[in-house]
Amino acid sequence: MSDARTLGQALRREIKTDAQADELIAKQAKRLAARWRHDPVGFARQALGLRLTAKQAEVMRAVAANRQVSWRAAQKVGKSTLMAALALWWIFTR
Repeated sequence: MSDARTLGQALRREIKTDAQADELIAKQAKRLAARWRHDPVGFARQALGLRLTAKQAEVMRAVAANRQVSWRAAQKVGKSTLMAALALWWIFTR
């Protein structure tokens, strides 16, 4: 039996109410938000499952470190995906 399945079964036995489940979820969300607060690349890869190009990762790190960022890019290189991921990162971690 996998560790995840065993953990899931143990949690189901421990959680008796919706309030307990909500509290557990809130604690996990806070831990993840703290871990990703300064790591938008990790958020995009782990939370969103994105495969970022080196340039996209560079831009995300620049956004995390600077108040203003600009870059030049051609068509169809993932600018909209990058901006959506950054918006979600910002909302989730702030």
